[in-house]
Amino acid sequence: MRKYAALDVSMEQTAICVVEEDGRKVVEGKVPTDPDAIAEWLAGEAGELERIGMETGPLAVWLWNELTKRGLPIVCLDARTQVRPSR
Repeated sequence: MRKYAALDVSMEQTAICVVEEDGRKVVEGKVPTDPDAIAEWLAGEAGELERIGMETGPLAVWLWNELTKRGLPIVCLDARTQVRPSR
């Protein structure tokens, strides 16, 4: 079963949640907001991931670039974009 991770990034810490494709939570944790710490935690706790998501924010460009360099399948999501159904 495929697994996905979400990062909740703040200046000091990043909360991580890993779920399976059916929505079942696999593991949660917190690490310092450091690309190496995040990558190491994911490798040790989550294994292979289909995708990792994080919201846009002050650290998003830096963190996206650094995690991409480490070969992680990261995507950045804009939580402020509102999708409205067509009428």
